[in-house]
Amino acid sequence: MMMVSKHPILVHAVFDLQIRLPDPINGKSTINFEALSHWCHPDITPGCYDTGFSFNSPPEEIEELVDKIAEYFTFNLDTLQLGQDNPDNNSGENNKDQQQ
Repeated sequence: MMMVSKHPILVHAVFDLQIRLPDPINGKSTINFEALSHWCHPDITPGCYDTGFSFNSPPEEIEELVDKIAEYFTFNLDTLQLGQDNPDNNSGENNKDQQQ
């Protein structure tokens, strides 16, 4: 996990952290967990720092959250509608024929 902050974070230290969820997972709107910091360096944004963490015994909600994020950002060929959003595609009928 990477966190962006306004201050540099101590490296090789364990932190108690919390994620606030926009939608509850298993009835919880926050997830508390421990994470170990591995690196910290200045962000591309002036005055900000990026820190890399790993989870120490993550709770089930963290694993579920990571799965949901990965699913959301994964490119899925099964749901791709070829040509639907393509401005060069002048004929929807031709595209349907090509898909079959």
